[in-house]
Amino acid sequence: MPLKITNIRIILLRPKHGGRVSEAIKLFNLDPENLLDLSTGINPQNYPVPALPDKVWRCLPDDDDLAKIAATYYGSGFLRVTAGSQQSIEMLPKLLGDKLNIGIVAPTYAEHAFAWQRQGHNIAFLSPQDIEKKLPHLDCLVIVNPNNPSGYLFSRQQLHQYQDYFRQRTIRSPGYLIVDEAYMDCTPQNSIIPSIKTGNLIVLRSIGKFFGLAGIRCGFIFAPPKLLNLIDQEMMPWAVSHPARWISRRILTDRTWIEQNRQFLLSQSQRLKEILFDSCGKNDSISGCSLFQSVYCDNALEKHRILALNGVLVRLLDDETGLRIGLPGDNEAMNKLTNAIKVAFNWAF
Repeated sequence: MPLKITNIRIILLRPKHGGRVSEAIKLFNLDPENLLDLSTGINPQNYPVPALPDKVWRCLPDDDDLAKIAATYYGSGFLRVTAGSQQSIEMLPKLLGDKLNIGIVAPTYAEHAFAWQRQGHNIAFLSPQDIEKKLPHLDCLVIVNPNNPSGYLFSRQQLHQYQDYFRQRTIRSPGYLIVDEAYMDCTPQNSIIPSIKTGNLIVLRSIGKFFGLAGIRCGFIFAPPKLLNLIDQEMMPWAVSHPARWISRRILTDRTWIEQNRQFLLSQSQRLKEILFDSCGKNDSISGCSLFQSVYCDNALEKHRILALNGVLVRLLDDETGLRIGLPGDNEAMNKLTNAIKVAFNWAF
């Protein structure tokens, strides 16, 4: 029986991202020098990139050991280096078939739906509770884990069940569970990457968020060997620049920095969650992960405005049901955010 799609929405324009700082400065007449930008879920204490050797800038990317280093860091060698997760998101709808039924756990990162819809696939937006009922009608299931913006985390056991379904089914073309783990670095024990070898699973990882280097545009796609062969044909030459590869090789092997930042981010996220609990109303709900917290509340649009006028820019969710707040980088920034939250959430409606 064909999948009946009742909650589809057509995305005609590429989604916008982050807090769009320049727009906010003009809209709210803000002082950019005193603006605390927490509109993105990126580590505020980025990896300290050293000066690069001149030859890195002069030469095209050459064969190096980045894939081997990434395999050690992530726990699987079934990978290809990509220009961030975005390249994989745009590639997969072209490679996996035509007119597929795609389930996307939503709301989530909007580029996933945009990419599948642009290639003419059928999209169904699902809640976690919908999956089991809808799974027999799907060719692929897309999950961001932990989710952005809710922070909802699927257990490895749940994901294995979905993977098993696609591996065992005998109808139509091969189906896949696609998991975007952009926010997984602080909790590697929850990653499903080690299950790649059992098939019908694709996992996306990105360096930018955890290492605080959004501009590096380097990531990885993990997939079964047959699909990696197709990816090889689709990838353009030198997709990831020599400087990006050089930096990525260095940061993925810096175990001291990685462990210290895992602890820092988990601690900051917990502090932010406690601040929100102290200020939010009884009908508000809070959820998130190691790199952001989201608060679902009434009058989110007005709270977003008040925070901005108090020098703090956060992300207003697309449906205006809440706010996603990135992590402050130090105590001074945390104090500024705390004071702005108190003003915004104590505002008399």
